[in-house]
Amino acid sequence: MKRIHLCPFVLVPAMATAQTLCDSLLVESFTYDPFGNGLHIRLDNQSTQFLSYPYFDVLDDQGNTIVQGSFGFFGILPGTDQLHVLEIGGAPPPSPFTGSLVLHYTGPDGDATCTIPQQAVSLCPADSCFPFQVYALSQNAPVNAQLVWSLRDAGNSTLAGGGFTFTAGGSPEAVAQACLPPGEYSLHVEWPFPTGETFQVGVSPSVFEAVGPDTLLAQGGPVTLPFTLFGPCIAGTQAVPEAATPAHLIAVDARTVRITSTDGRAIGEVMIVDPAGRRVGGIRTTDAQATIELGAGAGGVHLLRITDAQDRTITQRIVIL
Repeated sequence: MKRIHLCPFVLVPAMATAQTLCDSLLVESFTYDPFGNGLHIRLDNQSTQFLSYPYFDVLDDQGNTIVQGSFGFFGILPGTDQLHVLEIGGAPPPSPFTGSLVLHYTGPDGDATCTIPQQAVSLCPADSCFPFQVYALSQNAPVNAQLVWSLRDAGNSTLAGGGFTFTAGGSPEAVAQACLPPGEYSLHVEWPFPTGETFQVGVSPSVFEAVGPDTLLAQGGPVTLPFTLFGPCIAGTQAVPEAATPAHLIAVDARTVRITSTDGRAIGEVMIVDPAGRRVGGIRTTDAQATIELGAGAGGVHLLRITDAQDRTITQRIVIL
């Protein structure tokens, strides 16, 4: 008689369980909307599953829904991160925040949720200044133009500035990097020699991801765009820990880096490192302002490190074009 060997086996689900999927979701950041009355949640989908129609609700520590989200994307691809912007109709939640974020999505088995606890999370910027982008966008075919921009405080003092250069047939968009602490500011832009073109100018956490305040610059301007940066975090509105390191205003225009000490003290030593870890620029100064020209080289995310006379150090990521 022919023998038949029966081997034990275990059925393994083709898809990860909901708990495993939830464990693969990382909230990289959870903050106030830098320029509006809302919340920003950056979610990293470290799973292998596509999450369809995702949106967040925010619950307080009693389980009450205090912010209800809505669909903003068709889905989150596996291995990618995504910024979710939640609009708030009333007062924003206090910081630090304790409660939970509830992610709603549609998976292969239908609608599902993941609850991600948040314990005493600061909704304000972690560093002494918040990096954002200043931009100009041509509304028609690009023409030869040189725009001049500056960021000013509530007293109209210039904190940082630079220029945008457009060429006929070139890119319709120009972007510069800036870094400021929470406060009331304005963007001032002018076009000394206008040629009839119109530009959209504004500020944004990231031009390609989130919307910020903007206005139109036509026939040379100038235009002034007031904006509030992290309003709930301005001193006197909510408790913000005093920075243990000195605050600096950092502006990047193409390959020029400008640094200003907010307290008027000497900046000290500045070092800029490229993505390969090579030092590509630096300066040692006793002045409260410094300008570094990087010259030719690779673009991308660089690290800027400032060390003052008291050996206090800050490190900031900047984008070099």
